[in-house]
Amino acid sequence: MQDLNSKSTILNGKTAQEKLRQQEEARNHFTKAIIESSASKKIIVSGPGTGKTFLFHKVLKQKTGDCLVLTFINNLANKLNGDLGREKITVCTFHSFCKSLLHRIPRTGINSNFTLYPKLSLLIKSDALILLRKELDFRHSFTKLDRNSEELKFFIKRSNYYNAVSFDDSVFRVIEYFEQNPDGIPKFDQILVDEYQDFNLLEVTFIDLIGKQSPLLIVGDDDQALYGQLKDASSQYIRTKYRSDEYEHFELPFCSRCTKVIVDAIQDILINAKSANKLSGRVNKRYICYLPEKLDDNRKYPKILHAHCSIQSKQSPYLSRFIEQEIKRLEPEEIKKVNEKADFTVLITGPHHYLKQINSHIEKNKEWQIDYRKQDNIPPTISISEGYKILTEDMTSNLGWRIVLECDRPNNLEEILRKTHYNKTTLHDNIPQDLAQKHEAIIKLLEKVKQEEKTKNVVKDNQQISVALTTYVGCKGLSAGYVFAVGLNEGILPKKNQSPTDIEICQMIVILTRTVKECYLISVDRFAGQKAGSQSVFLRWINNGNFEEKSINKNYLWDKQNLI
Repeated sequence: MQDLNSKSTILNGKTAQEKLRQQEEARNHFTKAIIESSASKKIIVSGPGTGKTFLFHKVLKQKTGDCLVLTFINNLANKLNGDLGREKITVCTFHSFCKSLLHRIPRTGINSNFTLYPKLSLLIKSDALILLRKELDFRHSFTKLDRNSEELKFFIKRSNYYNAVSFDDSVFRVIEYFEQNPDGIPKFDQILVDEYQDFNLLEVTFIDLIGKQSPLLIVGDDDQALYGQLKDASSQYIRTKYRSDEYEHFELPFCSRCTKVIVDAIQDILINAKSANKLSGRVNKRYICYLPEKLDDNRKYPKILHAHCSIQSKQSPYLSRFIEQEIKRLEPEEIKKVNEKADFTVLITGPHHYLKQINSHIEKNKEWQIDYRKQDNIPPTISISEGYKILTEDMTSNLGWRIVLECDRPNNLEEILRKTHYNKTTLHDNIPQDLAQKHEAIIKLLEKVKQEEKTKNVVKDNQQISVALTTYVGCKGLSAGYVFAVGLNEGILPKKNQSPTDIEICQMIVILTRTVKECYLISVDRFAGQKAGSQSVFLRWINNGNFEEKSINKNYLWDKQNLI
């Protein structure tokens, strides 16, 4: 890993101490302004690692009544729950909160034993193909709040039959009830909402409703808006709120996660994005390295490492070997420090075909904890085991049997579904007897196996190296001491060097800001026998003075005694 020589020391003597003191006072000032404000509606648009969790602690400490903290990211919800969890403070994901409300309010069409099944839209889409001979798109109907769409009406009717909800329609059902019964909206001493830049119209409408009778603090960052294509989210919602007279806006400019070189690189990217007429309407915000916590890391890791690799393939895994070699060089004391502050020691982020080859190479290191998140960005599929799990609780569940029938289709599936759609008879009563008996036998066997299983508690070891592999989108919400971003070639990130999209620019910002200590940006000449695209334009957007360059080839690895 890199060291900073004495001539490059960032701060010295009285000047250093004065600047550290000034930053500490300034950060306290910004936090105090938020806490002491009497405004009922507040909004903060701030960059990654600027102390949102610290702020949440401070805000909630002042409250004595019921408080609610909402976020989209499971990892953050779990972290906040551990930090903030106490009586009268509810910390949960957006959709788990909607599910809890749906259990408490009067419902139409479903009963209190309903199931939250995220893949419900896949089942009902299959129903539509069979029953209506149409391919329906439910997502846009819900996220755009198109209340009159035939797609939405069909979805609600079938979800009622299955006594199940998905993420989107659970929110929609709660909105419908609260709009008609505003007195039923729960009241809180404080509501905190995180990651607001990732909200769509459906979710924004829900927050507006529950914020009518409670103090509301919204936090987000339009530079991290990645979900526009995935869920119709728009950074325009947070920008509109920020510029609204209804909300008092504040800033948290000091980043205590990233080193100065990362913060400077973000500024480089934003300057170039503006020159390219990108990120139109962006909220201007200060983003400053918080020296009281990052001074030592700044000295030890003054550069971003750009590694240009000649070849990566199964036969010549130069990139994989380089990453493995760098991880092995980590010192035990650094590993311990990282594990106390970050989610993972090492984060490797990139496209799936890169991650698959890297994981196959490093997974032999049994002393490392490796978390390969294969599911990121892969379209969901229905598994018969999901149906079995539901049927173990209720052998007559329409949802459970419909999942089984989707995976093991009888010849008369259309006839069965038409009976359930028009006559409201149960699926269990219409399934061929031999098919039902076959799956009932499997379910009984699975129940027996489940009773014999014993769960094991996994204890996190702060001395052990933990490695996460995930996509550019999947790394959002995570932090790691050492970040390896692979695939920085045209055709991957971005798709076109001449015209990177706003989402691609935001992806690059998210990648860089996962870093607690050191970041590696890696491009290749050839991958899996094919010539790769030219180096990513984002590498040119970052000032050369922020880089240390390395060429990774056979000779380099041989010199490092890693290629034998």
